[in-house]
Amino acid sequence: MIESVSVGNISKTKIAILYIDGITDPENVNTVRQRIQGIEYDQITDSSYIVQLIADNVHSPFPQMLDTERPDRIAAILAEGKVAVVVDGSPHVLIAPTTIVEFFSAFKDYNILWHSASFFRMLRLFSVGFSILVTPIYVATLTYHYELIPKDLLNTLVTSRRVVPPPSNFRSTVIGISH
Repeated sequence: MIESVSVGNISKTKIAILYIDGITDPENVNTVRQRIQGIEYDQITDSSYIVQLIADNVHSPFPQMLDTERPDRIAAILAEGKVAVVVDGSPHVLIAPTTIVEFFSAFKDYNILWHSASFFRMLRLFSVGFSILVTPIYVATLTYHYELIPKDLLNTLVTSRRVVPPPSNFRSTVIGISH
């Protein structure tokens, strides 16, 4: 199904809401339709305006709609029961509702076996979690709990850090000079 709506008091930009009838949850379609029809803005020139105007929480650091330029990904997402929003003149199509796992999927995931695609998505999720957790653990261990590091490795780390200059506030903190 394709529903067309004009948005923008001046631009009258055409926006199409795409979904597959019978697969997509009608509540999701109604929510997207109501939010787009409720937009009161002068000029809509790109889909990024729509994201900002219909988002649930504008202060969230996490994206609430998926943005893609790939028609094959849009077709696959529509078959999964999602809603797509196409803005006239914009190469980007918005997909809602989204989950965090969808941000870790690549376009190749739709063209390979589901076993492999699931493995690669889980690998991407694990890699992000690993990089977020291991870096602070490494810094904390190196800074405050260096006795946990084996002596051979500690000697190598101390030797490698010997050429690194101290921070700019090092002198004032060591000597006790206040600014």
